[in-house]
Amino acid sequence: MSEMRVAIEGGNNLRSAMERFPAVFARFDLSIIKLGERSGELPKSLEDLARFLEW
Repeated sequence: MSEMRVAIEGGNNLRSAMERFPAVFARFDLSIIKLGERSGELPKSLEDLARFLEW
């Protein structure tokens, strides 16, 4: 997680930081994050992803 924080603080977006850990984050997860970032609806995308993963 500290590597992700450093990446984000260094100017990377959340998806780019998450892409560094393909064993942890699936392509589907990254796609949802990307859509949220591009649409300006990242909080909603994160909530939707969390609900999906709980299901």
